[in-house]
Amino acid sequence: MAQAESAPDHPRGGFSGYLADTRESRQIHYRIRYQVYCERKGFEDNAVLRKRGLERDAYDGHALPFIFRDEHDERWRGTARLVIRGASRLPIEEMGALPGDFCSQHAPGSVAELSRVAALTPPTSHGHGRWELLKTTLGSVLVCAQQFGIGELLFLITPSLARVVRGLGIPMRPVGHPVRHRGERRAFASCVPEALESLAELDVRPSLDFCSRLRDAPYSPQRLLA
Repeated sequence: MAQAESAPDHPRGGFSGYLADTRESRQIHYRIRYQVYCERKGFEDNAVLRKRGLERDAYDGHALPFIFRDEHDERWRGTARLVIRGASRLPIEEMGALPGDFCSQHAPGSVAELSRVAALTPPTSHGHGRWELLKTTLGSVLVCAQQFGIGELLFLITPSLARVVRGLGIPMRPVGHPVRHRGERRAFASCVPEALESLAELDVRPSLDFCSRLRDAPYSPQRLLA
């Protein structure tokens, strides 16, 4: 797995982000997704998924998967993925949440959707586990997006989660119209450089160190956009 190089003076604790670039790490990614989306929420469930205990779909073929570890107990606690827009449409497009010409206005590979953000409840004593995990998740994904030349990051989220993300100072603008998908959700777009600048002001160092060795990972824009 490709891990960020932590700053020497950074205390042990909090969360660390990893690019799931090995078979073992991808299995961790899919297993957490199964626990959250199938067992806990019942969103994605069928006999095949139950047999394997892993949650996957067709979009994983052109996505970057992430896993996040709680450094307090060294357990894997979260996932996210970046689905990159190439020849294939994004999940958010298939749901009709974007204006029809939105992606066509951008070069292939310059737009990606953040999805499968999943969190297992971390047993942290300070009570801010989910907030810290969200900051690490967003920071890791944004730095990775910048490394791959992605300029626009798309979200399909509930109004309440949109308020939380904006509470971090991450600029987002609504695009398209609200859709019904497990409740009301709306598409938002965020400029990656502007969002990274906002997170830097919050001193999210572990996530900003992430991807320092991304070039060595067996992922390339060419493969993901095929």
